[in-house]
Amino acid sequence: MGPVYDAIERKLTEELSPTSLEIVDESAGHADHLGMQEEPHKFAGGETHFRIDVTSEMFEGLSRVKRHQLVYKILDEEIKNAIHAISINAQAPE
Repeated sequence: MGPVYDAIERKLTEELSPTSLEIVDESAGHADHLGMQEEPHKFAGGETHFRIDVTSEMFEGLSRVKRHQLVYKILDEEIKNAIHAISINAQAPE
């Protein structure tokens, strides 16, 4: 994987101690989008579009919005500097 993927995995693992974590880099499917061509300085090299499925006890009792906000907070640096789009499925264990 690449440095953005690795940072996502490391931060979510450290902060959430997930029981399950799947990170999918979907960047290749978006490389030809106009927005990606207009901002090559920020999005050069791929690793811009991710899908994250994470299950953690840290989400227990939190609304869907609060779960997403927690993930955004953890990945703040990557979202500001590298990620163009992110899809999150955050759940508490059943």
